[in-house]
Amino acid sequence: MAQNRLSLAGHARHLMLAVVQQQRQFSAVAGSSSGRNTSKRCARCGQSGCAARAFPPSRGPAVPVGSFRFRAVPQHLATQECAGPHPKRTLSLVKGEPPVGKLRVGFIGTGRKPVRAGPQGYGMAHQHASAYKSLSEECEIVACADISAENAQAFAEMWNVPASGVFVDVAEMLRTVQLDVVSVAVWPHLHAPLVIQAACAGVRAIHCEKPMADTWGACRLMAQECDRRGVRLTFNHQRRFGRPFRGAKKLLDEGVIGGLVRVEFGVGDLYDYGSHNFDMSSYFVGERPARWVMAQIDYRTENLVFGAHNENAAHATWQYDNGVYGVAATGAASGLVGCHNRIVGTEGEIEVGRRGEGIPVLRYRRFDSGRGWEAVDCGKEGLHGPGYIERALADVLRAVREGGESELCARHALNGTEVIFACWESARRRGRVDLPLTITDNPLQAMVASGQLNPGPRPAPAPARQ
Repeated sequence: MAQNRLSLAGHARHLMLAVVQQQRQFSAVAGSSSGRNTSKRCARCGQSGCAARAFPPSRGPAVPVGSFRFRAVPQHLATQECAGPHPKRTLSLVKGEPPVGKLRVGFIGTGRKPVRAGPQGYGMAHQHASAYKSLSEECEIVACADISAENAQAFAEMWNVPASGVFVDVAEMLRTVQLDVVSVAVWPHLHAPLVIQAACAGVRAIHCEKPMADTWGACRLMAQECDRRGVRLTFNHQRRFGRPFRGAKKLLDEGVIGGLVRVEFGVGDLYDYGSHNFDMSSYFVGERPARWVMAQIDYRTENLVFGAHNENAAHATWQYDNGVYGVAATGAASGLVGCHNRIVGTEGEIEVGRRGEGIPVLRYRRFDSGRGWEAVDCGKEGLHGPGYIERALADVLRAVREGGESELCARHALNGTEVIFACWESARRRGRVDLPLTITDNPLQAMVASGQLNPGPRPAPAPARQ
């Protein structure tokens, strides 16, 4: 598996060099500030009278990055249209005119058809698709691409994607189908290359699964490249739209527990599942960046989730720039906190997802009330929904149509993700890490690769009883 990936430390650097190379090639192709194509025929339809002759041949040379090939659209040419006989494609960026009619949605990565609940039982693309379908007055799914033709076809049949919109080649889909929004639902080590590829193709918005990427450098690069091209990049931290979490923030904002002192969580890991919890911690503290992080981890048994290493247990402490502290305990240590999220104030505390039978999903208590814990009605909503992804994507589509920033924006995602990689970096350094984080690699992966950590194989599952 390791041989099929970009090197750990060089992953983000390789992507950056590719982007720089693209810019140089575009300058050579465009030739002048007007970017006129000196060819007598349109590069797309082959006709001499097409208005898109200002578009460079082949939309610029393809640049290999790992196993992918990027083709980007020069910004000064990003609104040219082809008047040829093929379907008209307007390559407009977000900073151009607002979209008219339904937003056209495409998928990169469909995954398997849902067969069971659980992290390995389905492709998250199907969850996204269900949400887009619930917003059918705003958008329509017109294309999907997956390296498995069988998976792509099954996805198309389930969600009524036209046959002309089914691909096994991402580049071909981005080149031939006009898309406003792209959902990226692949493994984390593929997020950055595919997000950048879609951004370079000129889509308006990209909604990517969490965690952001497999290295800190790749996280920053994908956010940077989308920002500089005017592409709205969001991540599927959908819990922000759940009643238990909104309710907790409302109690905090209303001063029910006094001033905010500390945010805590106890879950399975820092990265795959913990991505949600760090994002919620950032949400509770008002989207503030952290100042420093100090953490230690245990990784004795290999724990790969979607191809990425996740520690077996961790304890972490950090402080935000507004003075609020954070505490996380994962794996075997998660019982120290005992709930998905705890918010501690000067006069009380709030808990979301406390373990145990019969405990409400959202509760709070004031230290001086004498009444103990009080439940907050969240209807039938729990930690995972229902309706969270639908509301999340409604916010993404609103941002595309109206302008402005979605709550799920890359800027917010970077705040929580930086703390994740800083936790592993603290374990590598065996000390406190001051932020901003300046590394570009993944410290946990690097420690495994170097032999500093040597997790043993996961025990085989017990045989089923006869």
